[in-house]
Amino acid sequence: MKVLIQNTKTGKFLAKNGRWVSVEDQAADLFTLSKARLKTIKGRDMRAVLYFPAENGEPSIIIGAPDSPCGQLLPDRCRLTPLETPDTHYLRAAEGWYELGNPFEAGRELEQITPTQWAHPEVLKVRAKICFGSSPR
Repeated sequence: MKVLIQNTKTGKFLAKNGRWVSVEDQAADLFTLSKARLKTIKGRDMRAVLYFPAENGEPSIIIGAPDSPCGQLLPDRCRLTPLETPDTHYLRAAEGWYELGNPFEAGRELEQITPTQWAHPEVLKVRAKICFGSSPR
């Protein structure tokens, strides 16, 4: 799963090199873009979409795109359940490292969370704080 930046007028996605591409798997994950690159993304025609790559010949799915039938096509592996241990411990540790001013260690803690829970809102919230460099509480 990746979070992509899409231009809603052209339907293209932002690649790591700053160019716009029409193929989702060539687009950059929002969380891998530099702060400098993120600051250049402006305009009402931009939005973030979740991208689930194809597996076993199944079509890829983009949640939030105009032509995507959301909901029913969301793969079971991506359906969210409440965070449980040890994932809650990793999340709290990530928050702690972030508040101590160490985003690198915070990111390492988030990497240990079960992959199917990476899209959990609490996990995404902490990841966004780390990636966008917002100040701790």
